[in-house]
Amino acid sequence: MNWELNTFDGEMFMQYGAFNSDVTAKIKEILASNEDVETAWNAFLEEILPKMQPVIDELNANLK
Repeated sequence: MNWELNTFDGEMFMQYGAFNSDVTAKIKEILASNEDVETAWNAFLEEILPKMQPVIDELNANLK
């Protein structure tokens, strides 16, 4: 268990979390569709990265 991450209370992280449910839902959606998996996944990453990047930056700046 990563104690620092589990107890981290940064503003962006608290607002957006780790995006677990978004990622899980998208994986299920892609697998259930007829879309090309790699193309659909890459499109999802491009879509969600602007929301995730501030959280990633905050985590990188505060967790060692």
